[in-house]
Amino acid sequence: ESSGVFYALGAAEAASGDFLNARKSFSKAGQLEPSNSLPLAMLVKVNFSMGDMDSLKAALRDGGARFPKDANFHASVARFLIEKKQYDLALAEALRARQANAADAESLMELAVLENTVGAYEDAIRNAAALEQKADLPRGLRASAAGVAGLSYEGSGQRDAAVSHLREAIRLDPSQENSYLALAFIFEKSGRFRDAAEVLEQGRRSLPDSTAILLPLGSDLFASEQYHEAIQAF
Repeated sequence: ESSGVFYALGAAEAASGDFLNARKSFSKAGQLEPSNSLPLAMLVKVNFSMGDMDSLKAALRDGGARFPKDANFHASVARFLIEKKQYDLALAEALRARQANAADAESLMELAVLENTVGAYEDAIRNAAALEQKADLPRGLRASAAGVAGLSYEGSGQRDAAVSHLREAIRLDPSQENSYLALAFIFEKSGRFRDAAEVLEQGRRSLPDSTAILLPLGSDLFASEQYHEAIQAF
């Protein structure tokens, strides 16, 4: 009658690929200790490994009903689902995590990223912009939020706003490589290759060891007819 023993047994069975018995063991562990969310989190993972999406969704619904205030449970499940590219399900779990802990900036950031990923751009902009404007948060987090806001504005067709937020992301944290690449990509899409090259040059000055910046920089220099500089970049 030990929940811990059944949980450990389920973990061993899952590690050996015996997912059917692992599911039984985790279910028993959850029955013996219904206040513990860990067996249910493992059930989500086992059901995914078995390809049983109906049971996975049932476990998520069970988690929402039994652990509505357990932000860690819902956030960890959301991260697992993101890794498995189950973005719609991950978004639902991220929303539950946010509802359980409304004051947590990290959970709001994860939610904004997911909203951008699934195309809920207005929600992503609202949540990311709220974090970007909080002066008491770490600059790196605010920069990431500004980047998400920029990408969401671009996704919704508001290019000028996208450029503004991505420039702010670079200003807040010049060490984030993706901000330069995202802003340059926006310029490239509109044929502004010289502007794209300038952004990437700025990125190279801030991140001299970045190899990801060099190839698009060379391409943009070439496209803007700066051939000598392009050769040096390549």
